[in-house]
Amino acid sequence: MQRLCENVQAFASNLARKHHEHKLQQKVWTAWHSVVESRWQQRVEKACQSRAEQVCIELTNDYETKLASVCNCEQFVLCLQQVGVSC
Repeated sequence: MQRLCENVQAFASNLARKHHEHKLQQKVWTAWHSVVESRWQQRVEKACQSRAEQVCIELTNDYETKLASVCNCEQFVLCLQQVGVSC
């Protein structure tokens, strides 16, 4: 009878130890995953911000080019009007 109680107690002790180790592993994995996810999110945000800045620069350059073209056309029309050429 005593041998049976010792076996049951050893089994329960082993089961409790394994449960504790498993829960500890879960906590460590969750913490590690959180750090990795945070770093990934920072990299994605930085990449998106960089791309958005590039798009803004491209749009600004396109706008300035078109605006310069319009201004050149207006100057050309004014020049023609001064010379006396009608459109």
